[in-house]
Amino acid sequence: MSSQSGLPHEHHQLIQKIESVPNLRLLCTRSLENKSEKSSGDHFHNAAIYRSSKPDRITAEDVVHFKKLGIKTIVDFRSLNEYRGSDGMCFLDKDYSLYKVNLPKKYEPGDEVKAELIAKSDMPRSETSGETNVERRHYLINFFRAGYIIAALKRVPWYLMILGIFHAVYDFFKKNKFKTFISFFIKQSVNRGEITGQYKDIVDCSGSAICAALKLVSNTENMPVLINCAHGKDRTGILSALILICLGMSEDYVKQEYSLSEKGLESIQHLMHEEIVEKLKLKQCFLTANSETMSELLYYIREKYGSVQQYMTHVGFSPEDQQHLRDNLIAFENQECVPITMSPPEEDRTDVDVNDIHFN
Repeated sequence: MSSQSGLPHEHHQLIQKIESVPNLRLLCTRSLENKSEKSSGDHFHNAAIYRSSKPDRITAEDVVHFKKLGIKTIVDFRSLNEYRGSDGMCFLDKDYSLYKVNLPKKYEPGDEVKAELIAKSDMPRSETSGETNVERRHYLINFFRAGYIIAALKRVPWYLMILGIFHAVYDFFKKNKFKTFISFFIKQSVNRGEITGQYKDIVDCSGSAICAALKLVSNTENMPVLINCAHGKDRTGILSALILICLGMSEDYVKQEYSLSEKGLESIQHLMHEEIVEKLKLKQCFLTANSETMSELLYYIREKYGSVQQYMTHVGFSPEDQQHLRDNLIAFENQECVPITMSPPEEDRTDVDVNDIHFN
């Protein structure tokens, strides 16, 4: 498959200049039939989806470079509370109106994504003051709702589950933002399942969040889109993998694209260690983006749901939605990922061999 991105070399140099948004890279471009006729700054943009870590720490100097990418919509896989607790200045709030996505229990075919505007006066940073920007939007999607927490707790013994409930009740009455429960939950449940267990829980229990994200990024009116979470490797990595598989990219390519986050996050490894290991007390494996982790997740999806496409249908992103995504997007072929090959839709594959999946 030959490269179809149509993006100039200067575009890639521009991305490299934005050092305060680590792990930033291009994931998809527009299809040949849906290329943008508009330009932003000095660059012609066919870009459709970028992925990165949280852009909260972007510097005022890098905002200038960021604007040249022409990003119209930010789809952020964090809750409003997680975003409010950011340690960055969030300079982009001046240019993007903030929305909280209201998730249903499950999306039905034809359902639209509904979101509520978050008043800038409700945000703690004074830099966010200003008028609502209806052209540029920043959507927040909470991936870790009650269903995820309950499912993760089920992997612990019953007596620890009861103890966890007591911690939650204690935190509720003490109004300490569930710090005791979160510490217990991480130690007894999340660390027990390790990073692959967390990915499986997200796939199984965050279906409505995943569907909402897919609907937003496949809407051509939102492009170009930036997808991100905290570090741009876990929640963002899962959604990126689903998109690439839907577009026909091989699992080898998807695993290698996922593992690029190892290099993309090198500059903030010390910050990640402070946040993930020292503060949250998560295991070291949560700092990694090994291809084996993605390999195991894709195998799990095939075993439980049949294929990535069938999983998408299961969470509410219909075959028609998937075709719309394929009609409008092309996977950007990152030259750091080889081999670059196309795969037929998984439901048409008859040669899948479990022995082809390798684990550590």
